[in-house]
Amino acid sequence: MFSNPFLLAFPFFLLLCFLLYWAGARHAYLRRPEAENGDPAAFEWHFFVPCRDEEAVVGTTVGRLRADHPAAHVWVIDDDSDDRTGAIVAELADEDRRVHLVRRHRPHARQGKGAALNAAYDELNEFLSKDVDRERVVVCVVDADGQLAPDALARVSGPQGFGDPGTGGVQVSVRMRNTDDPYPLGEDRGRVRNAFARLLVRMQDMEFSVSNAGMQLLRGRTGSVGLGGNGQFTRLASLDRIAAAERRPWQRGALLEDYELGLHMILAGDRIAHIADTWVSQEGLPHGRRFLTQRTRWAQGNLQCVRYAPRIVSCLLYTMCIRDRPSSSRSPTWSPSPCARSCSSSSAWPSPRTARARRSAACWRCGRWCSSWPPCPSCRSCCGARSTAGTGRRTARR
Repeated sequence: MFSNPFLLAFPFFLLLCFLLYWAGARHAYLRRPEAENGDPAAFEWHFFVPCRDEEAVVGTTVGRLRADHPAAHVWVIDDDSDDRTGAIVAELADEDRRVHLVRRHRPHARQGKGAALNAAYDELNEFLSKDVDRERVVVCVVDADGQLAPDALARVSGPQGFGDPGTGGVQVSVRMRNTDDPYPLGEDRGRVRNAFARLLVRMQDMEFSVSNAGMQLLRGRTGSVGLGGNGQFTRLASLDRIAAAERRPWQRGALLEDYELGLHMILAGDRIAHIADTWVSQEGLPHGRRFLTQRTRWAQGNLQCVRYAPRIVSCLLYTMCIRDRPSSSRSPTWSPSPCARSCSSSSAWPSPRTARARRSAACWRCGRWCSSWPPCPSCRSCCGARSTAGTGRRTARR
């Protein structure tokens, strides 16, 4: 069984890859530059809060969002709750014109979080005027038990966030709010069970606020930052581009609708940033069975995303955006080149589903990839026509 030396070396190779990945994430987390504040008044903010049977927390969540971010609108999606969630939000909406209730009823309700967010997206489109600058409208998804940091809008408005025109989405760090609760399960459940529940909650807090943040910062260097379901900021114009290509921003029936949204955003040529200097808090799961159910759903959702692998590999825009990214030592932010941006928004650039083949050229001086050959005027002005070295063929599958 172990006569083949490759079988002996394979486990050590996997261990080496894991250690390198861990070291890279640790280095990215410890050496990250502090995110600069921007001007939140330069944008229009809308919070999406999907709810189902959340009467215990929805009032507190809406009240805190309105108190900490008074210029923002709060859209609460009641996904046909059996309790008083809709009634509570309706009372808040009668008192505050910036609180909106989106009611959903069966059989159209309870089809997943993505379907609920799409309903809020449709309501927002009807609410906004036709002459609004949708590049300046930002949507933030917050869980029903989520609490956003008071400085979050200033952080994501900065140059590392939406201050960069090439940024389509921003994900902030996630923290667990009940780490100091001595009785997560209640005083009547015993000291041993509560001790295990405290350990489980604190492990989740360490995972999200340190480990996941480091991995996201490391992925920022390859242009592959993912979006989460809580504390997810997206530019409305980016959602429009995804809706035009996929019929809706969030995919219906997806177990990881947030992660799939990030994939669609990257494939469309938008940058996603992770800002670890601000946060959104949520309740950690103290129950082992619910924790296992959550992680099983996440694993199944990741398996669903395997179907995007051919599109990622064959998408010229995705690979070009990664190659076009400047070194992090020279610039803390990046955006696709003018060539890439014009191609991603123009009909001259065929989508990966319809294009058969593209000729592309890379400059030996700056590493920029151009989608056409000869290079477009933008690339020629940077590098010069004679400085391009070679051509290549990349096939986009249907």
